[in-house]
Amino acid sequence: MRILHVTNSFLPTIGGVERLIDNVTKELEKQGHEVMIMSPEDDPSLSLYGGHIAFWNSLYVKQKNKTALGLLWNHTKVTEQVKEVVKNFKPDVVHFHSRHFALVSRAIRKTVKTVFTMHTTYFLHKKKKMWRKFLLNSFDVLFAHTKDYFETASEFEHKNLMYLANGIDLDKFHPSKRSEKWRFEQGFTDDDFVLLFVGRMVEYKVAKIPNILMELSKTHPLVKCVFVGDGPLRGWLEYETKVQKVDDKVVFTGFVPFYDLPKIYASCDMLIHTAQWGEVFGFVILEALASGLPVVATDFGAPSEMIEDWMNGLLFPLDTDFKGYAKNIGEMADSEVYDAMRDHARETSLRYSIEKHVRDFLWKIHIVEGEKK
Repeated sequence: MRILHVTNSFLPTIGGVERLIDNVTKELEKQGHEVMIMSPEDDPSLSLYGGHIAFWNSLYVKQKNKTALGLLWNHTKVTEQVKEVVKNFKPDVVHFHSRHFALVSRAIRKTVKTVFTMHTTYFLHKKKKMWRKFLLNSFDVLFAHTKDYFETASEFEHKNLMYLANGIDLDKFHPSKRSEKWRFEQGFTDDDFVLLFVGRMVEYKVAKIPNILMELSKTHPLVKCVFVGDGPLRGWLEYETKVQKVDDKVVFTGFVPFYDLPKIYASCDMLIHTAQWGEVFGFVILEALASGLPVVATDFGAPSEMIEDWMNGLLFPLDTDFKGYAKNIGEMADSEVYDAMRDHARETSLRYSIEKHVRDFLWKIHIVEGEKK
């Protein structure tokens, strides 16, 4: 089978969508399929990706974290570019990764099957329902990554809406990647219990963490925290940890190369994920579980599908205050079942292999009625 991915963001940006496309492409090729990726033009680093890249015209928005989001600026021209790649590559499926390609899909769907994966929370909102329904019905097949999102999107009455869990490379993210050397370099001892935050530092993800650390320091002075990533609230986090007098218990790494993440996950002891808004899937949670880390998360959206309370992590209601988090994190750190929770975390991740994701993807697009030849 030939598959064309069309995306408004790809490497060297490192986010969930980019990681998924990269992993899926490699697995599809391993299974003998042909893959092409159309991404915003034209980042020199993509030459390292081989001959699998085609470009569509874009306007780059440079951000402080040196990522770039491709924005459609000439819809007609982009449509013609996609048509040209379809003509030459002759894909069986065109897989779109942004709703902004809805009209492009409408322009080509008479000649090729089009698929759209809902990577953002856009379709969880209730406003402009008719417009959202129009966008979704621009594609032949829709994929939702969580059962919660699948149920919400069912309101749009698309006949080929399907649930498809994401997947990761379970060999790359593994407890065996643990590095005592890395822990030592960060200033941690063998006795420290290290929490890990990975992601963009924005209010709905990090606002509670300084107070949680402050409360934990009263009863569990060996609890530390690593912040991996960056974002608009990094300065606030650094300031607030000083205000709460826990700045000696935190490490800020900034952005790290993707190849370093498996080592960092496996070298910590628990992932803290206190997002106050639903995750469409949550690669960070899955990567942590695969690395043998119990996960502390909000009982909402993707975490509630992967986390079993006191089995592979802790789930908290949205309105839980920092004292509630601290109390239970402390109890888990002291618990005799902690090691068993680490084992169960890894076992949970085995349901989300990239091999299974690709296998389910191929099977589900084949069973769609009226498959286009």
